[in-house]
Amino acid sequence: MLKHQGPRLLPILAFCALSIQACESQAAGNRPEDDGALTGRPVLVLAAASLSDAFEDLATAYSRAHPGAQVAFAFDGSQRLRVQLEHGAEADVFASADWRQMRAAEKAGVLAGEPRSFASNRLVFLLHRDTRFLPPDAEDSSPPASQAEVNRLISEIASPGTKIVVALEESPVGQYTDELLDNMNSDPNFGQRFAVGLSSNIVSRETNVRGVVQKVALGEADAGIAYRTDAMAPQVASRVVAVEPPEHLNVTADYPIAALSDTVQVDQFIGFVLSAEGQSILGRHGFGPPQP
Repeated sequence: MLKHQGPRLLPILAFCALSIQACESQAAGNRPEDDGALTGRPVLVLAAASLSDAFEDLATAYSRAHPGAQVAFAFDGSQRLRVQLEHGAEADVFASADWRQMRAAEKAGVLAGEPRSFASNRLVFLLHRDTRFLPPDAEDSSPPASQAEVNRLISEIASPGTKIVVALEESPVGQYTDELLDNMNSDPNFGQRFAVGLSSNIVSRETNVRGVVQKVALGEADAGIAYRTDAMAPQVASRVVAVEPPEHLNVTADYPIAALSDTVQVDQFIGFVLSAEGQSILGRHGFGPPQP
């Protein structure tokens, strides 16, 4: 039985300390009006796990642009972060991997600003680099170039005995995975037999996409369904191969961001994410532009 990877979160004590500082600042009526003023604590961002590498780089650039400014992160599945917010967790920014979780947070009354789309993503079938499905003489174990060969390779993933790992249906990537499989189910090149075969090969469902990626990278699963950006993560790029489903069947993930508190620093950080520099950093990590 495959074990679930624990979520990548800030330590509870540190998280609570940040929340206490936030309450003290708000109680004192502290909303600095100049760009250089600081609240004395980092901007705490709850962000989808797939944003981990991009947001760490983005925070570094943000701190260079705003000397003295600090950003702290808690990364996990968007659905888990949203539940934490609904149960009273205090933070400054929520960056979700889908609008479903963002709208639920909005309905719960935890947002302090209007959410905006800031990035997009696409799904891939993620294979371990030494998988039996790739030709042994393939250069760098890269997937075949022709669409017919790509279709054949994807179809083989649904063959008996394959170990497949996906995300929980409650998570954004799990929802996108279901949409992709529904699309493939209605396509004559794949059909219901593919969808049924793939579903029967699922051996684990993870709470977030990084759990899926880790199990494939470690060889604990033959394949998984993840975001295109995950295959580019430096810690796994040398161990996995991404195979993109046909363009007309693929699904676009839309990422929204919203303020959870009302400070100049929160406005600055969200503005930086949406700025040309912030979008360039996201682009380098494989993210697409915001959706209309």
